[in-house]
Amino acid sequence: MLDDEVIGYLSMRRLKGMRTGIEQRFERDQVKNLLLTGILSFVIAVIVSLLLARAFNKPITRLTGIARQLTSGQFDSRVEKISRDELGDLATDLNTLAETLDQNQQSRCQWIADISHELRTPLTILKGELEAMEDNVRELNSESIQSLSLEVKHLQRLVDDLYQLSLSDQGSLTYEKVAVNPFLLLQNVAEGYVLPMQQKKITLSVACDESCPLVLADPQRLTQLFTNLLENSLRYTHEGGRVKIQCKKEASLTICFEDSEPGISPELIPRLFERLFRVDNSRNRDSGGSGLGLSIAQSIAEAHEGKLTAEPSSLGGLKITLELPISSG
Repeated sequence: MLDDEVIGYLSMRRLKGMRTGIEQRFERDQVKNLLLTGILSFVIAVIVSLLLARAFNKPITRLTGIARQLTSGQFDSRVEKISRDELGDLATDLNTLAETLDQNQQSRCQWIADISHELRTPLTILKGELEAMEDNVRELNSESIQSLSLEVKHLQRLVDDLYQLSLSDQGSLTYEKVAVNPFLLLQNVAEGYVLPMQQKKITLSVACDESCPLVLADPQRLTQLFTNLLENSLRYTHEGGRVKIQCKKEASLTICFEDSEPGISPELIPRLFERLFRVDNSRNRDSGGSGLGLSIAQSIAEAHEGKLTAEPSSLGGLKITLELPISSG
């Protein structure tokens, strides 16, 4: 337009099919390269994924294998440290579980062997005594009958102790707790041991106040606990020794049982409450113990929310401390 007059018209039209051969080849090459790149990337991704999956699954497979071995009873199986992440923590926990199961298995086997030995010993003596009487090697008199009765009592005591421990393990041991004065119970038990200890020339002293605080306890079970501890001192304290009992009131009621020689090696004290455990030399079956008395005493103390501990005594023997919570009522 010029001075508002139309001079002429201009139009543009797109021409098709005018690309050169070079441009077409370039386009085809680009499409081909993109396709090959996509396929290659997919293959590489699959391979990397498989390798990563194998790397991740390898420790899991090892853990699964160890778990199956533990399930089948192979408690000596262990997992090597595999990493420092969550899988490593799981491996550590699995090894801890395996060690615990292994120790429990060994304890169980030892427990069965010890029980078999303890039961076999009096039965063997009884069998030998009876066979000797049948063959007229030994006369049937009051002395032989007393010997047989002694072994029968030992066997009965062992069976009773085992039965009580089994009830305790199952949680079937009943406790009828009431507020009681433990000093009165202890005094009654101690009076029953005055004569036996005098026969061994053992001095028994009880230093407890009658105004001892009340505790929530089963009188029968607490009496049994005191009996087991005093019986332990009577059996293993040398003739002419001392047994001392003291009571203290602090945050809880503390009752200490101390006896004189023989002493116990410090490294063996933690094992005193193990079932059927006996210290060699002086504290053994010759003293008449079954090796279960302290285990039963500990289970009774724990059932009363108390604690039973052992340590060397200043008298030269053993000191056993009983702690019981004081009744709030």
